[in-house]
Amino acid sequence: MANILLIFGGLFMIIVLGLHTVIVSGDRVRWPKYTSHPILMILPWICGLILPILPWMKLTKLNWGLLLVINFVVVFFLSHVFAYVFSSFFPKLKRYGPKILTASILGAICLIIGFILKK
Repeated sequence: MANILLIFGGLFMIIVLGLHTVIVSGDRVRWPKYTSHPILMILPWICGLILPILPWMKLTKLNWGLLLVINFVVVFFLSHVFAYVFSSFFPKLKRYGPKILTASILGAICLIIGFILKK
């Protein structure tokens, strides 16, 4: 159970970055309010590039540098796909701001519970 939660937590964090890149590549008028602050624009990048490495280190016992490279490749090629799949599960949320909030909360909950259970 803990392994599944850690995997889902890492995927939700990658989804946060995927949704952020979809927002930034779209119309600037429709961007959420957090995009007007440069410090808040860094948070999705931290969520998508650094936080998924922590559960994968716990699951695979691989070197963090190798996992960082693997994570870059996964994020570069699959984060948009994960974002669109996640968006299809929440069709009533028309804007991407609430979707990012939902994905980050689900990811944080899965990571916290997974790390507690994996202890």
